[in-house]
Amino acid sequence: MPYLYRLFCLALLFLFPLGAGLLVLPSEARLPEMESTFTLPAFPDLRGDGTLTLLSLKTNEEESITYRRSDGSYDQTQIAALNRLLRCPWDDRCANMDLELIELLDDIEDHFGAARLEVVSGYRSPEYNRHLASLGRKVAPKSLHMQGLATDIRIAGVDTAVLRDYARTLQVGGVGHYPKDGFVHVDVGRVRYW
Repeated sequence: MPYLYRLFCLALLFLFPLGAGLLVLPSEARLPEMESTFTLPAFPDLRGDGTLTLLSLKTNEEESITYRRSDGSYDQTQIAALNRLLRCPWDDRCANMDLELIELLDDIEDHFGAARLEVVSGYRSPEYNRHLASLGRKVAPKSLHMQGLATDIRIAGVDTAVLRDYARTLQVGGVGHYPKDGFVHVDVGRVRYW
């Protein structure tokens, strides 16, 4: 099923090539109402409960969002709320965050029994990514943050090395450890560690 999901996403990028192929909306824009046909079995190794509580450290907004219904379908209104919470703080732009990334975050939150995940960085617009690079920050020129595929997180009371180690066991994508900055990068790209 993950193959079909990724194929579907590629088809959408081909049909709707906006910018770098990512649908980016102003934060006040609403995604069209639609029912998802994707259910939890699309990501069988991720076992979150369908509710995710996030605190954006950049905007100081916190919200608990039930994004997946009991039948496994995704609530698009709640997915849009997650997209808004994970928006770029630089220019207030939202992107469609990858559903597998959302499931990954939910799995991590539930595994640690955390009250919430603290988000250091979610979506980054290309302009914000370039700005960070101009300040000497070590950001990838083709960062997965710009594609809605990556998030930098931490959990209060959980050592970042412990968080890193658990994320690695999931074998979902990339895991980067930034102990000096106090966060862990997780993404749904290819599996790799740094």
